[in-house]
Amino acid sequence: MQKSVSMTAAPRASFLSAASSLAALIRSEALAAEEQGFVTEPVADALRQTRLYWMMLPVEVGGGGGDMLAAIDVLEELCRADGATGWSFMANAMTTGFAGAFVGDSAADAMFGGAVPAITAGMLAPGGRGVPVEGGVRGGGKFSFGSGCAQADWMGAGMILMKDGAPIMEANGRPRTRICYMPRDRVEFMGNWDVTGLRATGSQDYVVPEQFFADDFTLDGALDSPEPPKRGGDLYRIGLMGFVAVSHAAFALGVMKRALEEIAEIASTKKRLGYTSTVANNEIFKREFTHNESLYRAGRAYCYEVFGEVQATVLGGGSLSAEQNGRMRIVATWLTQLAMDVTRFCHVWAGATAIRNPSALARCIRDMHVGSQHMIVDPISLAQFAPAVMAPWTAPHIDGALVH
Repeated sequence: MQKSVSMTAAPRASFLSAASSLAALIRSEALAAEEQGFVTEPVADALRQTRLYWMMLPVEVGGGGGDMLAAIDVLEELCRADGATGWSFMANAMTTGFAGAFVGDSAADAMFGGAVPAITAGMLAPGGRGVPVEGGVRGGGKFSFGSGCAQADWMGAGMILMKDGAPIMEANGRPRTRICYMPRDRVEFMGNWDVTGLRATGSQDYVVPEQFFADDFTLDGALDSPEPPKRGGDLYRIGLMGFVAVSHAAFALGVMKRALEEIAEIASTKKRLGYTSTVANNEIFKREFTHNESLYRAGRAYCYEVFGEVQATVLGGGSLSAEQNGRMRIVATWLTQLAMDVTRFCHVWAGATAIRNPSALARCIRDMHVGSQHMIVDPISLAQFAPAVMAPWTAPHIDGALVH
């Protein structure tokens, strides 16, 4: 295997410093990215030069080691600069890291063994159909939401495995799935991304013509029970669900932060009919701003708490509890709903300032509301994982203290 240049496991501060160094460029390119429908080449090239695209990739294949708290730092900062650019980046960084940890050795060599590791993208949920054959899987299908595909060298695609025309079922009653990887030239892109928000993510549909995928280029498609990682160590036992959840949580934080910055600046000079001074001096606005700013800070603390505990557990060799698995989804969903409320507050108080293009605040609310439609942050998850979170609260009490 030709070894790619390793980043080594960098400290969190270095990742955040790299992301912060790109903020001005991303802001200056945001409108052009929105107009063309994908991240501009100057921004994509800068992300390559800083090697942030590979921060979640295992060190053994040239990456930064996958620290979950560093991921929150970086994603919040990039989404603060521009939500759609940050979303596109998270799709690339997270799918790349996940592939690097779980594909077989020959696939890791092909994808990450050169001087510059590959960047991946793709819909990893099972939108296609595949049939197990000797040495691999033969399958294909049409997939939606290929975020970050403009930057990707390889594409992933989730497949339901079939036998005699019916899904192969696991013991838990779910269909057996595999995620299959292929070079981008074996994919047909539809060019049909025309939406109200997250326009710069390039999340177009793509077709995977029926083809053969060798076993090394496939991996377990389950969100919550992946195969043991082949590289990267215990951290990657968090699995695909953890990678996706941390991404969406950090996206919500970054967009909230930018919206609060925008309204604070707008309010400092904006006057409205009937107001005796600027909006920033209005008592109602001040009360609502401090309330929403506190919600952002509380949500941020909750996010770091959840993923910090998850990371500490797996790095310590432990298994995640039902509550920890549930909270990863819950915090991502709750923060998404919170960010919709906070961006709405900012948009309302900006008045006509936010309705004239170009407007960073208008992009915040459009991007946040489109992002809220992702299946991983569907409100049903708040109910789905409630039993695991409720369990400690209903445990026996001793002397008024909750027993865990």
